[in-house]
This record gives sequence, C-alpha cells and structure tokens, in this order.
Amino acid sequence: MILREAMAADLPQFVPIFRAIVAAGETYAYPENLSDPEIGELWLEKPP
Repeated sequence: MILREAMAADLPQFVPIFRAIVAAGETYAYPENLSDPEIGELWLEKPP
C-alpha cells in the first residue's frame, strides 16, 4: 500500500464517504449541509 497526501482531485471520491460518515452522526461533528468546496477546505487544509 502506498500512502500519499490527499489532493483536490481526490474530492469526487472522498465527498460521498465524508457525507455518509457525517450523516451517521456517530463520529465527526460537522454540519450535514457542507458544500463540496467546504469539505475540501476542511480536509485539504495546509499546515500554517
């Protein structure tokens, strides 16, 4: 298995997974109505 940093090009595959996890309400406490770009901003945030 090769691990790499997530990229913006990964968002179309990642967003449905993120939405399903948030909708289940068992882990992350994010609003369910985040847009795709907002999800990208959260998960692809660069360190300061």
